[in-house]
Amino acid sequence: MKKIILLFSCFLTICMASTFAQIAGDGYYRVYNRYTTRYIYVYDATGSINMTKGTFDLGAFQTRLNIETAYTDPASVIYIKCVDAENEKYDLKAQGTSVHDIFGYYVPAHNWATNSYTIPFSLGHGFTVYLYDASTSLRREKSFLKTVDEGQKIRNDDGDDITSKIQRWSIVPINQTDNYIAVKPSLSCNGKYYAAYYADYPFTSGMKAYYISKVDTQLGVAVMKEITGTVPAATPIILEATSADPLNNKLTLKPASPNKPADNALSGNYFAFEDRQESKVARTVYNKSTMRMLGLTAAGKLGFVTATNDMLTPLYLDSIEDDQYCIPANTSYLKVAAGTPAELTLLFETEYNNIVGKKKCATPTITVVNGSIMFNCETEGAKFISEVKCVDIKNSDEAFVPFNAIYTIRVHATAEGYEDSDEVIETINLSTTSDDYDGDGLFTINDIAEFINKYLNSTDK
Repeated sequence: MKKIILLFSCFLTICMASTFAQIAGDGYYRVYNRYTTRYIYVYDATGSINMTKGTFDLGAFQTRLNIETAYTDPASVIYIKCVDAENEKYDLKAQGTSVHDIFGYYVPAHNWATNSYTIPFSLGHGFTVYLYDASTSLRREKSFLKTVDEGQKIRNDDGDDITSKIQRWSIVPINQTDNYIAVKPSLSCNGKYYAAYYADYPFTSGMKAYYISKVDTQLGVAVMKEITGTVPAATPIILEATSADPLNNKLTLKPASPNKPADNALSGNYFAFEDRQESKVARTVYNKSTMRMLGLTAAGKLGFVTATNDMLTPLYLDSIEDDQYCIPANTSYLKVAAGTPAELTLLFETEYNNIVGKKKCATPTITVVNGSIMFNCETEGAKFISEVKCVDIKNSDEAFVPFNAIYTIRVHATAEGYEDSDEVIETINLSTTSDDYDGDGLFTINDIAEFINKYLNSTDK
């Protein structure tokens, strides 16, 4: 039970101190161990704490050496949010999940220090546990999080007591200089560089951002739309850069996210974690029948294509026959129906419209309802341009003016993105009827309406 709660220690750590000062409000940070200099990464969205048995699972988190790796890995970016200032409780969010989402707890913060801190967690009866980086080696590339009881010693390979050092953590805000987040493109085409990107923070950058609004399997194309301004959080996109160097592709993270585009056909994947094989969300296995990845077509054009193994993340299992290939972490991809072409060339909307041309609005129909003429059209959002004339409406100086009631109705439909429909022209002579169609014993406007509708639907017009 002592170790269980150190989970909080882990994230309380994240939540608590900058290298030189305390957390400067809600925002984006990285967390690293003061002794090993390894950074915390979020690679899964599962974990558990059993307060009764005293067991915990922190396997969703790794520590990794080298800030150069962190610069282009969204898994190292953690949003720290204060949820209870009076009781110093925080939530730590990254990769579409959070400490509270995984464990059901917020992180309590105690014992501030100026440059670094330890996070003691009192379990009662004099027991306290601390979070630390599990490997004491300063050269090890990857490690994991672990807890240690108060009073228990941690020693390095030389036998030195490093307990107080390896329990210390620092938090540094994301910036544009020495702790930035940037994008490393994965392919080039026609002098530009592209990345299929998916991250849970909103951002702006000097790059262009696109999403897929439509897939036309008959033409073998996917249609792109540009996102201007802030890219919404958790939005799968395609980024277009003019440089392959991440230094030129830095992101400015934003505190608030606009709405996502409703017509985005892309999907996104956060995780590709080999070490969490028991987790059902730590990876997305690639399916060549129903998934396409950003790549180059056989003609050398940018598109979504059936992936080769070198475009994917391998997952090596116990049996080589069971090995799987997964969508890379923080990558957008396209879900498609089985039978979709192996390659879908990317086109802008203007290019696509030039190829297919505008579709034509459906031809409208005419009915009479409650004494009024009503138009209908099967094209969604259609508007109607109509003209109704009656030849009996004219000036005369005669005492007797015949009333033939001959009406001419002209109408066509129009809609944005469509060509105008064919024009419908109907001529109706009301003088040919005086029948009581509704059976009320009178000849009224209702009978006229019924006559018109019968006429319009007649094949003998």
